[in-house]
Amino acid sequence: MIRVRQVEIEALTFSQYDNGVSEIVYHESTERAVNGFFHFVNMVIKETPPSQTIYLLSDLTQTGHLPLRDHYAKIAKLNTHYHPDERPNARFANIYPAVTLKQKLILEFMRSLDMPNVALDMFAAEERNRAIAWLLSV
Repeated sequence: MIRVRQVEIEALTFSQYDNGVSEIVYHESTERAVNGFFHFVNMVIKETPPSQTIYLLSDLTQTGHLPLRDHYAKIAKLNTHYHPDERPNARFANIYPAVTLKQKLILEFMRSLDMPNVALDMFAAEERNRAIAWLLSV
């Protein structure tokens, strides 16, 4: 993958690659990081035609997690901001230092939310290449 765009803020780094994958690397687990995540996701949604798919890799290996309350509140807001027919499909892969039972439960909760045309999965840090392959497997 060749990086074609990168934006860094204190809380995270956002990159886009030539294969269509966008990546967010979290440097801290704060509300500021969650706000940055949704700023970049919103930007990618606006830049991507509804007929295409967003491929987002979230690297949480430095932080292990995000503040859940803030994260879910932002997801709910973002989910109601765009009509499902007016936004692209999305595939989100999260990379953690290790996949724990807690993270598996969070993934199942996220999958239970009403998010049409959104696929979610998680991978351990050493499975980065597998996560990218999963993102692009559609």
